[in-house]
Parts: sequence; structure tokens; C-alpha cells
Amino acid sequence: MLKHNPYGLEQNKKIARTGGNIAKVAREDLEKKLEVSVITNENRLNYKYINDKEKIENM
Repeated sequence: MLKHNPYGLEQNKKIARTGGNIAKVAREDLEKKLEVSVITNENRLNYKYINDKEKIENM
């Protein structure tokens, strides 16, 4: 097993892209086998972006 100890933003971005690509390939492979999309409106994540300044002021 290969271990990564990234140092700095660029190395972390590279590792994140690699992980994202692995997840994408796994999802596409699963969808191909199931012959149906695994991402739907019912199971997608809803992100709510919060202004950090507002969050601090409301604490």
C-alpha cells in the first residue's frame, strides 16, 4: 500500500484529485453494472454555504 504524506497546497490538491478520480471510476463502474444511475435527487447532498463572518457574529 502506497502512503502519501503531502506537504503544501499543491501536493494536497494532487492527492485530492487522485482520490476524486478513483471515486469517479468506482461510481461509473457500479452504474455500468447496475445499468442505472446511483446519483439521484433523492440521495444527493444539499450544501448550504454560510458566510463565516455571519456565523461568528451569531455565536
